[in-house]
Amino acid sequence: MAKKNESPERKTGVAAWKEETGGATHAQNRAGAERRNRVIALVALAALCIACVVCFIPVKERITRGLWLKEGTAVTFAVTKEDGSKPSAEEMNNAVGVVRHRLASTGISEYDVSTSGEDSLVVTLPWNMDAQTIARSVGGAGKIEFARFDSIGDADALVKINAGTSGVELRDGSYTAFMDGSMIESAEVADLGSGSYAVTLTFNDEGKQVFADVTKELAEDSGQIALIVDGAVLTAPSVSQEISDGVVSISGFTKEEAESLKALVESDTLSLKMTASGTASTDPLIGKQMLWGLVFVAIALLVGVTVASFVKFGRLAVVMGGAMLVFGITLLGMLAIGSMSNMFVLTMPGVVGGACAGWLCVISVWLMIADFYGKVSQGRNIRGAAMSAPHDGMRRMLVPVLALSVLSAIAMFLPIPVIREIGTTFVLGAVSGVIAVFWYAVTLLRLLASTSIQAHPESWGVKAVAVDNVATAEAS
Repeated sequence: MAKKNESPERKTGVAAWKEETGGATHAQNRAGAERRNRVIALVALAALCIACVVCFIPVKERITRGLWLKEGTAVTFAVTKEDGSKPSAEEMNNAVGVVRHRLASTGISEYDVSTSGEDSLVVTLPWNMDAQTIARSVGGAGKIEFARFDSIGDADALVKINAGTSGVELRDGSYTAFMDGSMIESAEVADLGSGSYAVTLTFNDEGKQVFADVTKELAEDSGQIALIVDGAVLTAPSVSQEISDGVVSISGFTKEEAESLKALVESDTLSLKMTASGTASTDPLIGKQMLWGLVFVAIALLVGVTVASFVKFGRLAVVMGGAMLVFGITLLGMLAIGSMSNMFVLTMPGVVGGACAGWLCVISVWLMIADFYGKVSQGRNIRGAAMSAPHDGMRRMLVPVLALSVLSAIAMFLPIPVIREIGTTFVLGAVSGVIAVFWYAVTLLRLLASTSIQAHPESWGVKAVAVDNVATAEAS
């Protein structure tokens, strides 16, 4: 016998009223919890922004800047031939090229090398560098030699070296080198911590054999090998054992000394004699007027974007303006932390990288707000449009942003200073952009959509957009 289908008993009266009000109460509670969570998120973001402001104010003291954005130190060299005569224009140009190559090898982000007159060369370095040490190292002939310490016949120099003095010049003919820099294949710098650096030298086959023979003899009584650069003893480490693999690591250098030695290994020798004749402070390379011009242009662009978003989106321009403000504050905060930790120097290429990330942030927020209006005009409810607009509006930006972020992350580790600075600030800008877009703009838009926009759509221009589109459709 077939079973009779029984429909569920329909509740009426008080039972139905309780069921309906219970469901409505649950939805209201969930909506209220979402609003509270968004308010808490925005309050937490405000606290983060305050912390960033504390980090970067005053900007001049908290964010270190490179040569293009701040004054530097110019070291002037008098240039002569070995016989004391004036060099030719071609020889001066070759000298400029060699010095530029050496500075690039040190990893310095910004520098300038130029001629002054017929027999002077000027090396300009950032304010936070030991300009005299670097310029003296890269401006020398670059002749690297190794000599047994017991073969040095300059008694006065030996006293200074034994007292721990670095860069002691030796009298001509007071030592005999057993090998020179032509036998070095490569040099690598390693950070040992606490301000101490080591340089690892790798020799070619000939140098490997020569160095092994000498260290074998010196290891018997812990003798020393003097590393001599342009006739001055840079260091004289002791030898405790034979070094037969052609690789030697020498420690006890400052960062500038280690990088300068590496630069000398990787560059040609100078055929001219360069003598430091004086130092002087310089203005930023782009000039103070141009610097203020760039600041004015940046402010004008921000104001222009804010006005354009107000014309286009009305009161929702608060989302755009706030996003740009959050982006700028968080980026400056990260730059300040990096600068105070001696990890980062803001250079002109760095400004370009941060600006590119900022424009991607502006475009992402613009597309999100435009997509929100578009969905509402198509009949989507306000809350639903606010929930889906961030995903759909910014989907078009996903591929280029990810591609640029990956390329910038790779660029951070490249040996080319300009590319490295652009990559570093773009990555920092991308982090600030994520905070500005997803933490601020998305959260605020959804909060407004569930409160003020839903309660007063006309004042936010939402109803006007929908009516305009309907009227256009009927006319067509």
